[in-house]
Amino acid sequence: SSIDIFKRPQVRVQGVMANQKVKLYRDKECSIEVAEAESIGNEVLIEMGDYKEDLPPGDLSLFAKALSDSGNLSSCSASGVTYTRLAYPNELSSSSSPADLFLWLDPTLPLDSNIEVTGEDNEVLILNDRSSKENHFEIADEDGFLYKVNGTGVNEKNTLYSEDQTKFRRLRSSASKESFKFLHNNSTNYTMAIFVKSDCESRFCALLGNGHKSSSQKKGFVLGFEGHSTANAGQLWFRITNGTSSLINSKTTKGVIKKGKSSFILIEFDKSKSLRPVSIYSNNTLKEVPANSVRLENKSFSNEDPNHHVFLGGEPKSMKNGKCVNCYSNSKARSFKGHIGDVIIFKNLLTDDQKADLFDFMKVKWGIESK
Repeated sequence: SSIDIFKRPQVRVQGVMANQKVKLYRDKECSIEVAEAESIGNEVLIEMGDYKEDLPPGDLSLFAKALSDSGNLSSCSASGVTYTRLAYPNELSSSSSPADLFLWLDPTLPLDSNIEVTGEDNEVLILNDRSSKENHFEIADEDGFLYKVNGTGVNEKNTLYSEDQTKFRRLRSSASKESFKFLHNNSTNYTMAIFVKSDCESRFCALLGNGHKSSSQKKGFVLGFEGHSTANAGQLWFRITNGTSSLINSKTTKGVIKKGKSSFILIEFDKSKSLRPVSIYSNNTLKEVPANSVRLENKSFSNEDPNHHVFLGGEPKSMKNGKCVNCYSNSKARSFKGHIGDVIIFKNLLTDDQKADLFDFMKVKWGIESK
């Protein structure tokens, strides 16, 4: 038996005759055929290309039948394989608990179908959205993320990578500026999640945000954490600002994000909560944050067109004409160093089961260590 994310896993069937066709089924009655392959010797290895359809998520029982030279099928195999296929982020919805997937950036997919790079270093120009909402991301400034492939990413998976905090490597949304407004205007509940393996050092490392200047006031949101050589190393922050002060400023204790360790971060915003509207999870564990003294109903969130995009990988301290000011200076750029994997946003809150399913998927995909 096994648990994995593969929709078309390898399955070995033994005890057959040479050059015999073998059919694979995903039920113990052998009524739902999913793959067919021809044996070599007394066994057959069913591989991805042998499948007729993807296996659905859930607990499956894989059994087989053999086809004789005369065209007769054997009875269903006496024993089978138990396989749990974990649900992908776009498979978490159910009739009773819909999940409105708004964004899914996944750098693990092949170049030709998902991502565009340039140069010897594979600098990322475009990363496509898998949510079907077409919220694609593109290079934001002078430097894009590096695309780490061929085992140089994390857990043998491709990643976005920044090797130096002074490089200020970022991507930004290329969709309508209105699309991401809900992330800072208190209009709807949402869930955002991101996989990271950090090497951040001397200062705050921004992961995702849309902070910007409006006249002399700063507005927007940012998700990030304190660098690993700072006093509050690994402390996660989520902040929403509308003017001179923060409307929401949720922080965990330090040490939540550890240098060189894989982390799956999840943020929930529940607009119905006056206190603690933001919940912060790391590797499926809810992290304690101080009570948020802001009462949402008494605050004015930003509803104006912010004239900005959502950025992945860095937060400028100031913007001018849509460009980051002094972002290549250590004192000015809140940039990221390390690996980034999946970036996901839902326009709703997930159930506990959906959050657990999402983490189980990411744990296997990225090799996140158990506690």
